[in-house]
Amino acid sequence: MFDKDKSIFFDGLSKAEVHPEPVISTRELQNRNFKPQWPIGHKMDYGLRLELYLDEKIHEIKYELQVVRIKNTIENFTCFTINRISPVYINENEPDLLADQLAYKVGGIFYPMNVVLDAEGKVAEIQNLDDVQHRWKKVKEDIQHTFEGAVLDEYVERMEKNINDPFILNLAIKDQDWFLNAFFLPVYKNYNLNDQPRSSLYFPILPFRNVNYSSSFVLDPQYNDSGMIEINVKGEIDPLEIDNCLGNYSGKYLLHPHNKQIWILKSMYTFEASASQKYAKLDVFCIRENDEELDFNFDHATKKIKGSTLLVEDNGAKKRSIWKDIFR
Repeated sequence: MFDKDKSIFFDGLSKAEVHPEPVISTRELQNRNFKPQWPIGHKMDYGLRLELYLDEKIHEIKYELQVVRIKNTIENFTCFTINRISPVYINENEPDLLADQLAYKVGGIFYPMNVVLDAEGKVAEIQNLDDVQHRWKKVKEDIQHTFEGAVLDEYVERMEKNINDPFILNLAIKDQDWFLNAFFLPVYKNYNLNDQPRSSLYFPILPFRNVNYSSSFVLDPQYNDSGMIEINVKGEIDPLEIDNCLGNYSGKYLLHPHNKQIWILKSMYTFEASASQKYAKLDVFCIRENDEELDFNFDHATKKIKGSTLLVEDNGAKKRSIWKDIFR
């Protein structure tokens, strides 16, 4: 399923769509005002690995998804379609507990989702809520014929309460999805400017509540050893938002040197309070299919980049339901 030999993949764009920067011996970045070149209809497949530390236990979620650039809105805001294109694995196993199977089916109603970005590149809203509501009606009928008991009643009651309220549904999807909150960040900006303002970045480290990490973006002035553009993000929880808690955020974004698309994203989030301690790690990487060559050359051999190994292994780990903490 997850092939360790598939790590970096980029569909070759036409020469009209790709404008390579000149290769220079110092490998210094010349243009530091980044805008991604992502033509309408262009698709990118990604592997995602989410590790959560909850209740003094570590839980791991893995799946593949596809990001497709679609037409802008009438107001000319950028839009993408996000679709889950593989099974979801929890601690290397497909969902088999009752609660996990139920939540997996319910979670599927959100895909594919069309997201609209704001001027900073963050998710502003979900565009196709009508599709989500329509899929819920079909899934509800299916699960009521498949499951029964208190767990089913809880999920149905929760969904019925929120599914018909577009405002609540929109907030629930865009605020509680780890991928949306990490992938669509204001990494595209003019890094030639001094004194970059800090950004308020919100992540779903707490149930039903996003936490604000006041963060700064720092561009490495040189291409990294693999020939990619590297942007590092550092943040900490705003002490004025939540009393008596601490937390940090670190993110690393590796961008394609020509079209500036995200190839690899690695991030970690921590939260500490008197009664709880949590952390989350999120890795996202492009999937390179059919052993295709990288589509750019540099003044020295480019290293072959490996993403996180996402081989599914049956290690007999003890399983417990984790979906309530993922799809809140």
